[in-house]
Amino acid sequence: MGLAVGRRTVFRPEDQEDFGRVAERVSTGNIGLLGAGGALEVERARLRNAIATGALLTSGRHLQHGDAAQPGRNMEVFTNCATAIASFAEFYLLLNGSGVGRAYDDALITTDWGQAPALGLYLAPDHADYPQDAAALCRFGIELNLLPWGTGPEQFGPEAEATVRGFLAETLLPSLDGLPEGAVLHRVEDSREGWAKAIEVLEAMAFRAERGRTLVIDLSGIRPGGSPIKGMQGRPSSGPISLLRGLINIRRHVIEPARTRDPEGEALQPWEQALLVDHHLSVEVQVGGARRAARMATKSWRDPGIRRFIRAKSEGGLWTANHSVMVDREFWQRLREGDGADPLTAQARMVFEEVTACAYINGEPGFINGDLLEDHRTGSAWDKPVHEDGRDFRSARYRWTPPPGCWPRHPAAPHRRASPSPPTPAARSPCMSRAATASSPISRR
Repeated sequence: MGLAVGRRTVFRPEDQEDFGRVAERVSTGNIGLLGAGGALEVERARLRNAIATGALLTSGRHLQHGDAAQPGRNMEVFTNCATAIASFAEFYLLLNGSGVGRAYDDALITTDWGQAPALGLYLAPDHADYPQDAAALCRFGIELNLLPWGTGPEQFGPEAEATVRGFLAETLLPSLDGLPEGAVLHRVEDSREGWAKAIEVLEAMAFRAERGRTLVIDLSGIRPGGSPIKGMQGRPSSGPISLLRGLINIRRHVIEPARTRDPEGEALQPWEQALLVDHHLSVEVQVGGARRAARMATKSWRDPGIRRFIRAKSEGGLWTANHSVMVDREFWQRLREGDGADPLTAQARMVFEEVTACAYINGEPGFINGDLLEDHRTGSAWDKPVHEDGRDFRSARYRWTPPPGCWPRHPAAPHRRASPSPPTPAARSPCMSRAATASSPISRR
């Protein structure tokens, strides 16, 4: 099994299936982050031997990507665990192979996807993955859940073909001619950054409540499915149909229902919209056709919608993340000795009963003692700066830079904890609008 994993993920042709050579290039890459020469060469040799003998176990992504070019590569490739506050950020980190956690607390969700623009989708008919013949139409129908799994050529008759062709006509724009006045056309670049940027553009427009506008996403520039990915040892790409499916599901299952939801009702509140968007995107995180997303989703036990969150996996079919309820010392105290007539105590007991009932069925959700996540060795976890200008989410490959006059950018700007309530949409919209326009190729081109 170890050899099979090595051949699939770790070994490069120049490694010649020799783990010593793997240790050589990985140690070179890691030490290269500190410089070169002198005492570092001694340290590199020690690191090489530790890796080669198994005394030091490195992460799979370091074995896969580590080499002399590591200091110049985007570091998100080497990140094993991360957090995200927006869907596009989570999607990008997942595409880079990182496990990503996100809190869906009401106070942390700022986007109402019901305010997203009208979303048009386009794939050029001459693209190699555009379904034309019966075999391609059948495969497309299965991938989009239009046809039962296992449908073969003998079952794909005129009626099934009409279903798939009708879906294509209804779902995709026939051309880019005659777009609505003021429509924003975004062409997806053929890279992980390009896929994430498309979601950023859509999410930013929803954040700014640009419901009256139209966004057209053109997926024609994405390489055909099965094409080799150079940075992934030549493994096959998933092609544009994967991202197309994710966008279709977001439009059908999130944006459109969110437009008509009851603002006072429990269903499809913004936190649930974000959870659904992240689910549909993570379904499309694939390596060589195999799904590879790893997510964690949490929500505060105090939130009004916590019951829906608890039941989301058992009743909502959201299988792409591990779910946990964030609790604290007060939660456990109220369970043991709280006054049952107190609304918050009643809430705590309801949460405990719901979690244990669902966990009995499928093992989730769990509990996370959020107040114990402090670093008790240093006591400094809460002293880490919180930035509001995007500096925490940028690299040489993916960058969002706010224009002058927006959120604080000076090093003095960070504060210890996020403010209890986010800025109002009126205060945020102008800056976010200029920032997205400056950083995203969303003008028609």
